[in-house]
Amino acid sequence: DPNRLTENFIRTIQKTDLNNQFQIVVGDRENDDFQKLEFLIENSPKTFKGSITLYERPDNFYAMLESCSIAVVAGGLIAFESVARGLPVLGVPQYEHQLNTLENLEKMGVAYLCGTPGVLDESKLVTLISTLLKDQPLRQSISEKGPLVIDGGGMDRVISKISQYLQGNN
Repeated sequence: DPNRLTENFIRTIQKTDLNNQFQIVVGDRENDDFQKLEFLIENSPKTFKGSITLYERPDNFYAMLESCSIAVVAGGLIAFESVARGLPVLGVPQYEHQLNTLENLEKMGVAYLCGTPGVLDESKLVTLISTLLKDQPLRQSISEKGPLVIDGGGMDRVISKISQYLQGNN
């Protein structure tokens, strides 16, 4: 997280009146950033005590993901995994190519862009979290669209096209 977006996310939600459970997954415990995130969470305002949990590469990541109401992610593979599982995505890109991915997912109605590469739009993020958590029909609509947008069959389609080409049936 070279732009400290996870830290900014935690600081942002701590300034709100959102009363929800937040599960934050990071990839590497062996750096100063993880300890800083732990410190931030441990020193949360009283209203957030126990509502933010930090995980490092949990074995049950996909089960955890499926148990969520919303996914706040960068614009990499987990954005696609979230959409395929029917989760509304709030995307904060780390890099330019992730911005393109999130803009395309937003056009398809399954994601919302909440920043520019490396910069979190705090106001938009908080507004969208609040809106999505309160609006079950909207979440349901996005949930139904997601698996239609990312159906998990792309690799099979690519293999089929390559096979057809190699067999001269293009």
